[in-house]
Amino acid sequence: MKKILSILALCFVFVLSTNAQTSCATAQPFCAGGTSGGTFPATVNGPAAENGPNYGCLGTQPNPAWYFLQISQSGNLDILIQGNANQDVDFICWGPFNSLAGCCNSLTASNIVDCSYSSSPTETLNIVAAVAGQFYMVLITNFSNVAQDILFTQFAGTGATNCGIVSTSTMICAGSVATLSITNNSNLANPTYSMNPGAVTSAVPVFTVSPSVTTTYTLYVTGTNTINNLVVTQTAVATVTVLPKPVVNPLLMNSTCSSASNSVNLNVTFIPSGSPNYTVIWAPPPSNFTSVNSGTASGLIPGTQNVTVTTGSCSATASFVVGPIQIPASFTVFNVVNDYTVTCMNPNVVLTTSITNGNALTYTWFPSCTGTVTGSSMTFNQPCTGQITGMSSTGCTMTRTFQVFSSYTAPTVVITPTVVSITCIPGTGCFTLTSNLGPNVTTQWYQIAGTSSVPVGPTQGTINIFCPGNPGDYVGCSTNNLTGCVSCKSVQVTASVGVPAFTVTSPTNFTIGCGSTSVTSMQVSTVVTSPVPNVACQYTFVPPATTGTPTTFTLNPNQNGIIAPGTWVVWVKDLTNNCISSQSVSIIQNTIAPNVDYIQPLSILSCREPSMVLNGISSNANTTITWTVPAIPTNSINPTPNHTVNINPAVTGATNNISVVGIYTVGAVDNNNQCRSTKTVQINQDIRLPKFTISALTNSVITCKNPDVVIVPIITPTLAVALVPTYIWYPPVGSGVAGSSFNSTAAGSHTAISTSVVNGCTTSATYIVAIDVTPPAISATIPFTLDCSSNPTVLILPVITPTPGPYTYSWTAPAGVLISNPSGMNLLANQIGLYKIALTNTVNGCGSSESYSVVNGALTANFVPSNLTGYAPLSVYFTNTSATSTGASSIICVWSYGNGAATTTVLNNVTPATTYTAAGTYSVVLIARKGTCIDSSIHIINVEIPSKMEIPNVFTPNGDKVNDVFRLIASNLREVTAIIFDRWGNKVYEVTSDTGNFGWDGKNQFGKECAAGVYFYVIKAIGKDGQEYDQKGNVSLFR
Repeated sequence: MKKILSILALCFVFVLSTNAQTSCATAQPFCAGGTSGGTFPATVNGPAAENGPNYGCLGTQPNPAWYFLQISQSGNLDILIQGNANQDVDFICWGPFNSLAGCCNSLTASNIVDCSYSSSPTETLNIVAAVAGQFYMVLITNFSNVAQDILFTQFAGTGATNCGIVSTSTMICAGSVATLSITNNSNLANPTYSMNPGAVTSAVPVFTVSPSVTTTYTLYVTGTNTINNLVVTQTAVATVTVLPKPVVNPLLMNSTCSSASNSVNLNVTFIPSGSPNYTVIWAPPPSNFTSVNSGTASGLIPGTQNVTVTTGSCSATASFVVGPIQIPASFTVFNVVNDYTVTCMNPNVVLTTSITNGNALTYTWFPSCTGTVTGSSMTFNQPCTGQITGMSSTGCTMTRTFQVFSSYTAPTVVITPTVVSITCIPGTGCFTLTSNLGPNVTTQWYQIAGTSSVPVGPTQGTINIFCPGNPGDYVGCSTNNLTGCVSCKSVQVTASVGVPAFTVTSPTNFTIGCGSTSVTSMQVSTVVTSPVPNVACQYTFVPPATTGTPTTFTLNPNQNGIIAPGTWVVWVKDLTNNCISSQSVSIIQNTIAPNVDYIQPLSILSCREPSMVLNGISSNANTTITWTVPAIPTNSINPTPNHTVNINPAVTGATNNISVVGIYTVGAVDNNNQCRSTKTVQINQDIRLPKFTISALTNSVITCKNPDVVIVPIITPTLAVALVPTYIWYPPVGSGVAGSSFNSTAAGSHTAISTSVVNGCTTSATYIVAIDVTPPAISATIPFTLDCSSNPTVLILPVITPTPGPYTYSWTAPAGVLISNPSGMNLLANQIGLYKIALTNTVNGCGSSESYSVVNGALTANFVPSNLTGYAPLSVYFTNTSATSTGASSIICVWSYGNGAATTTVLNNVTPATTYTAAGTYSVVLIARKGTCIDSSIHIINVEIPSKMEIPNVFTPNGDKVNDVFRLIASNLREVTAIIFDRWGNKVYEVTSDTGNFGWDGKNQFGKECAAGVYFYVIKAIGKDGQEYDQKGNVSLFR
């Protein structure tokens, strides 16, 4: 037989046959390869051959081994079948068959080729005129049922078997290596190894090949078969198929700033060249690829990309690094109002960036007018040019240019004349303002009043004629409407006659306010007239929106009840020269209430902070702060001018809601305009309790299984949860422990105090932790004894209290001892040793353990004979008292009675007996056996022969020492009395003996020889067995 190994990465094994196959369907191929063969280990104690085939000469078919062979060269084949243990083997061969298909159903008598059922250890299978291509089925049986190797080899014949049926094929990828190995399964002596093609020889049975094309190899092992001392060659065929191997040379196109996409071409080629189908596994998978016959992909994930190209069973891998996806930069630069010119009206131009592709950028400005600036916008107050660069997160950039202009063009103003002198005649003294820039200008006249200027006259275009009515300083201005730049020139008005000069005052500083200041007045004072001083004057007050010079004057220099704001014109007329002067006075209305607010240090009063101080404030100067606070029983009290108010309500019973303490009002009064502002604040009080109960998280009782109990607060109301409680736990013994739960190892009452993080209020709850750590009680018992059976067992029965109970059991056996039910309450033990049970209460986890000793039982053999002594024939009955540690059942007893008789009994089943027919001392031996235990007992039986007394009728006391004494032929006599008389009745001899016999030498009581003749005797005796004898008769005495 042969065994060839082909190894390529994994180990592919092809075997001719190394073990017997027990059915036709699993028959193994046989290849002789010319003059060759092999051995296989025969099956012992195996099944018989299957039913169905006609087994011809084989009376039995034990330990079958099935093989098939195919003829590669026509001719005869002589095949040797031989067991190496010199034990009987048999065979049968069927055939020929054109194919293996269905041949197992054609093993009929007509298809039997050869068969042998001899007792020889050597068989010869002869196949005559085998034809190439035909198949034969062979069954070999190990009739002897002895472990041996069976030789199955061709030793002669011109035919040959086809080794191709035991060949196999393996495949390698181009460039890979296959290792072929032939195994010397037949243990040929002095083996040599070779391989073709290549004519390679080797001292070891391993050959390495790397063919470039598919190649069939034949491997040989040549050596001496030690069974028949034949030099044989065993062969096997292996075909190495060379598969195309893919080659991968990736061409990667990474993402760029101009194109965010990436792609790769794997450039898959094959060695040897060709175009087989292949698949590609991408890891990680790109977004766009085809896995079959395509080596291109796009949408690659940045990072290491692994690809595996597989065609058939060959594959190639490649790894390449995909660069990050580039994020292009794209943006614009603009001004939100599309104005890029710095002017007097627009002194700052802001340029802003805006991305156009959704990709965030960072910006760097490179202006010519200042240093580098970073940011998405830049403000310019001067003309400037430059560039801005936006950069994406991957480094892609885009640069744009920008330009900011400036224009400060102001109009040119010409005023003629520059000085005028007015008289009391209306219409005298006018100025003409002329400005360039055409329609893009606006002109306006202003009268200088102290440090301020008051517009006089309407706005005009490039020409503005202004005729002042009063002497003083005036300014004419022209504004470029495009740039906002202004040019002004001042002029002076003088009076050529005495115009009264005067002063106007107001008790409210020309302001209308609130309350008592909602009405104001004006007064003309310190009027100076010229050239005649202190002359009578008249007055008039022209309200706002009234134009022209008044014609009506009064002597009243006061204007009371002013409630309308605006520009009033106060006129004073000198009654001596009718000269009139005026002043424009602005009455402003200031009804703006002062700002009022309060400082509230706490948002809400609580158990933690039960009081606070409210402080009223105003950002306005010269104000008075007041507070209106709730009072009991009325709703409020009069405002109190205090800046602060104290709040300290009593913390009373807990509520489930936030309660309102009261609404407080803070007011601010502007002392100038008496305007008032108020603001209310509602003060709330939170004294809600974080109510809870306590429950055990899982177990509520301390047990051995759960040595601690985790208790947790149960917060069912939404209110308590919202209060965010924290807890301090107080066990029965010890100080408080903070935490959201408490792990207690002590039984008893536990108290938890809950404190709200929100309001500081506290509440408490209690919980009682129970304890149960009582273990089950288990008691020890005397050792348990294994009976002396062939497979002894003993049931270990622990005594457990209480029973039944919720227990689990775990038995531990002595080392090396297997137990069938280690989790049962009782244990069936079959080996001696110390067995330990661990008992656990499943409710509380408490356990107990105990050990039980199992000892070997002892067998004591003994019996009581009914008689220890007696006389043959003596019948003796034997009472068997043998016993083991567990009783007297099933003890096999072998009796040897010492008289050649022997019996076998089962104790308690038969009472043995025997009869001793001959005297002697008999040793009765009892051998008792039960399982592995054995013991013996011996008793001695003394048997004596029965008493016997026979009396001879003649004796010859002539001194020849033959029958010279008249004595009894007797046995076992205890006492003998003999009296002998002559024929005349005279007593000639009398004796009493306790030796069981006597001897009369033919002499009388006086020592004289008696005469020959007939004598009469009376003999009495008692046997040792109690038999009494009393005989009378004659004895003849001859000399």
